[in-house]
Amino acid sequence: MPTDSPAGVIRNRIAPATDLFRALRESAERRGWDPDQELVLLHSLFLERDRARIQQRLLTQLGPHPDPELRATTPNPHRPKRLLLVGTQVLEQSLDIDLDLLYTDLAPIDLLLQRRGRLWRHLLNRPHLTNTDAPPLHILWQPDTTGLPHVQHPDGRPTSVYAPYIQAATWHALHRGTGTPWRLATPDDATALIHRIYCTAPPTGTSPLERLLTDTYNDWQSSLAEQETAAEERAVPPYPAGEPCDIDDLASGPAYGDADDTEHPLHLIARSRLGTPSINAVGLYEQSDGSRSWDPLGQLLADLTRYHPYKEPEQHREQQSDILLNTLAIPHHWFYGKKSLPHHRAWTIERPGALSRTPVLLFNASGKCRTPGLEHLTYSPATGLSRR
Repeated sequence: MPTDSPAGVIRNRIAPATDLFRALRESAERRGWDPDQELVLLHSLFLERDRARIQQRLLTQLGPHPDPELRATTPNPHRPKRLLLVGTQVLEQSLDIDLDLLYTDLAPIDLLLQRRGRLWRHLLNRPHLTNTDAPPLHILWQPDTTGLPHVQHPDGRPTSVYAPYIQAATWHALHRGTGTPWRLATPDDATALIHRIYCTAPPTGTSPLERLLTDTYNDWQSSLAEQETAAEERAVPPYPAGEPCDIDDLASGPAYGDADDTEHPLHLIARSRLGTPSINAVGLYEQSDGSRSWDPLGQLLADLTRYHPYKEPEQHREQQSDILLNTLAIPHHWFYGKKSLPHHRAWTIERPGALSRTPVLLFNASGKCRTPGLEHLTYSPATGLSRR
């Protein structure tokens, strides 16, 4: 663990990030750390209520001075002496956080540059720096039996969420084998790296590295061609026959399309990206006395009364806000494999009220899921949603 500076670790997947965070918590106290105050985890499988709380904490502690009028002249007075932040891609952008040190899994070069942007964002927080100092980004990668980066399994499946070729090409572009770190001094340096990886065919040859690059490059090109074809097939005009229409007729469709639903087939849902969408579910806690709440302590009681949006606008608006704050997106791949989840339409509770048409994850106060078929799910405000 770093000792005297706010530092971060970005993993490419949620499970490794959560496992690392739990391991750090187990060793924190014997190393003199306060796990509740000096360790933070952030990924996409948090209820929005908890995610917003964590993000606000990070902005307060690791952002610029909270007073906009003082940001250009005064360091952040809330910056901790040490804090270790573990997360996933959600840390790459949007959050204006400032770390002294960052470790990251190997990722595509453009995303590594995004992650590098979490370093030394507010120089007022480190007045001891000189013009020759540079933020240290440490890239971690796992070698295979040949010493090359392990980017795909023997059957061709990627080991990460990113294309094996882009992973291997990024490693190749950055790896010098001399122990000398890369130094990016100008935007042109980054542009040249990105162009080399995305726009230049790999070298051909028979060495293990050249074979890895060639094989994964051909697979990548095939995948890009398939994606382009799929995008063309799914392209839907914004309105039929060139005529304006009501918003209900737009191709965006409902939140939960299904291949077997003739009224809302999955292939007609307009999307901003290819791939099957995640499923939104509402997290709810049931207390020992039978009451339901938005929080594990039972302090925020959940009112599931059906309110009319026009006749009872204030109650309806407040209720919708609570529902959104307790919503999280379940990854689509969780519905397949050994730990597969049952269909989301079966995620119901007794007396659902305003949640009658919404998938619900019902937890007890300790975070164990009580929804039938989902007992292997757990939720914690500190670690998010997990599958056992």
